[in-house]
Amino acid sequence: MTPRPGLVRRAAKACLPAPVRRFLRLAAREAPFRLRDLPADVGDLLGRTAPLPPARLRRRVSRTSSRREFEDVGRNCAAELVAAFARARRPGEEYRRWLDFGSGAGRIARYLAASGDVPVLVGVDVDGDLVAWTDRHLSPSRFRRIPPLPPTDLPDAGFDVAVCVSVFTHFDEEIGRRWIAELGRVLRPGGIFVVSTHGAAIAASQPLSDAQRERFSASGFLFIRGGGTFNDDAAFHAEPYLRRVWSEWFEFVERVPQGLMGFQDLSVWKRK
Repeated sequence: MTPRPGLVRRAAKACLPAPVRRFLRLAAREAPFRLRDLPADVGDLLGRTAPLPPARLRRRVSRTSSRREFEDVGRNCAAELVAAFARARRPGEEYRRWLDFGSGAGRIARYLAASGDVPVLVGVDVDGDLVAWTDRHLSPSRFRRIPPLPPTDLPDAGFDVAVCVSVFTHFDEEIGRRWIAELGRVLRPGGIFVVSTHGAAIAASQPLSDAQRERFSASGFLFIRGGGTFNDDAAFHAEPYLRRVWSEWFEFVERVPQGLMGFQDLSVWKRK
C-alpha cells in the first residue's frame, strides 16, 4: 500500500524539527537549479572571465540560486534604474559618482558598471561575504561593508546618484528613517535617488489581517516581521507616507507603480 502524501507530510511534521523541514524544502526547490547550473559553476571555479557568485551567494539574495534568474533580474533592474535616472537628470549636468546601496552579490551592479552611464560605482552592503566576493571579482567597481545601522564612513555629499533595490522593502519604520537620513547625507544637493518599495498594490495582494490593512490605510506604512532572515521581513509604503517622511531630505520627482520588474514600485527623488 502506497502512503498518501498527506499522511507522509503529517508524519514528517510530527517527527522532524522545523529547521530540518525548512532545509529539506529548500533542498528540494534548489536541486533542479543546482544540477542545471553545475557545469557553468564549475567553469567559474576553473577561471572563467567575470564569473557569477557561487550558488550559495546567489541564493542569499534571490528566491533561488538560478544563474538565469540572477542574470535576467540584474540586467532588467539595471536598465530600469538607468532609465529612471535619465528621466530625472538635468541636461548637461555631470553625474559621475554612483552608490549602489544594498549591492548584495553584485546582481545589479555588474550591469550598471557596464552600462556606460556609470563612470564610478561604489557598492555597499552589510553582508561581509557578499562584499568580499564582489570586491574581488567586479573590478573596477569598489565594494565595502557598512554597519547594520548608520552612520557609515561614506563621505558627506560624496555621490551624485544613489540606487537602492529591495532594501527599504525590509526595513522597519525606525530603521528606514535612519537610513533615508544617511542617504540624504551622502548624496550631494541635486543628486538623484532611485529606490524600490512595496506599494499599495502589493500590499493589497498580500494575505494581511484586517488590523494590518487598517494600519496601512491609516498611516501609509506597514511592517511585518517574517521571523527568519532580513529578506523574510516585509515593509509596505504608500506614496503619501513617502512624500511626508522623506521630504526632510528629498524632493519627490516621480513614482512608477510596480515599475521595477512589474512588481515593486520605483520612485525617483532629488536631494534638496
